[in-house]
Amino acid sequence: MKRKNWTKKQLEASVEAYIEMRNKEKRNEKFIKKEVYRKLSKRFKRSEGAFEYRMQNISFIFDEWGEPWIKGLKPYSHVGENIKEILVALIKEHDPNTNKVRTYFSSTSSKIVDINE
Repeated sequence: MKRKNWTKKQLEASVEAYIEMRNKEKRNEKFIKKEVYRKLSKRFKRSEGAFEYRMQNISFIFDEWGEPWIKGLKPYSHVGENIKEILVALIKEHDPNTNKVRTYFSSTSSKIVDINE
C-alpha cells in the first residue's frame, strides 16, 4: 500500500491541534489526545496513529528549541527535512510564543537555519 504524502492542510491542522493541546496543558485544562487524533483522522482520512507520530515530530521541534512539549508525546526525530521546515514555519505562524528568533540545528545538513529569514 502506497503512503500518501502529507498536504499542507494536514500539517497545518496537526500544528494547530498540537498548539491547542499544549496551551491547554499549560493552563492545566484536561484534554484527550486520542480524541484529537480521531477528529483529524476522520477529517483527513489518515490513521489516528499517523497523526500521533506527526505530533511527536512537532514535540521533537519544540525539544530542539528547548521548549516544553506535550506530556505523552515523546519527541520523535524521524521527520524529513522538507516536512520539518514546513512544520517549523507553521509553528511560528500559529504560535505567537515562538515568534522570537529561533534557530535549529539541521541534523542532516550540519548547518544552522534561521527560521525568521
